[in-house]
Amino acid sequence: MLTSIYNMVSTYNNDLRDYDVRIVFNSYGIRFLTDNKLEGTPFEEDEALAERRENLKGRLKSLQNVHGVKLELCDITREQVGLSMDDFYEGVEPVESGVVRAAELQSKGFAYIKVE
Repeated sequence: MLTSIYNMVSTYNNDLRDYDVRIVFNSYGIRFLTDNKLEGTPFEEDEALAERRENLKGRLKSLQNVHGVKLELCDITREQVGLSMDDFYEGVEPVESGVVRAAELQSKGFAYIKVE
């Protein structure tokens, strides 16, 4: 997913096109926005994620800081695991519901690309 988004924003930049790219995280996506291992939750960090966390974090931060990609987190999922927004990477914005947010963005002309 991160490679696809990088390719997308690179294409827009090369073509000198304005863009607004957002990644809306809900459910298991919460694992990619915090260093918290989420122990005792359905989203607990596994070995594969632990090994790749720093790489994934760096790539996300690059998309966010260099390319202006917005990172939005479902507040329902966040509340389910009992974390505050302080537990998440800088610049992650809460949205009331990830599913509702995706639907709202689609109604505004955004494309929806589901990643599982």
